Amino acid sequence: MNAGEQVRAFTAIGRVEDDEPHRAIQSECFEPFRRRVFNFQAHDAAIKPLLEALNLTRGRSAWGMLFRRGLFKIDEGDFRIIARAMSASPPPDLAA
Repeated sequence: MNAGEQVRAFTAIGRVEDDEPHRAIQSECFEPFRRRVFNFQAHDAAIKPLLEALNLTRGRSAWGMLFRRGLFKIDEGDFRIIARAMSASPPPDLAA
């Protein structure tokens, strides 16, 4: 991918495994907050074909702004639609 090229795809999918963020010391002056995430094996999936199927983006013209937040919760239905589009393996078990 070239610098500045727009990514309009889901590129990773996972399940948050902890309840609270923790500090990750990366250097003396950089301690970002992180979450423990189990990432599923998956393929990239273009977002455009999913826009009207997802509660998260349906009817929003500025849907891209939603994804600037980093980590955010989505509903179970949207998660399953995205997981299916990404051929996530093993299939995400939302009950775990």
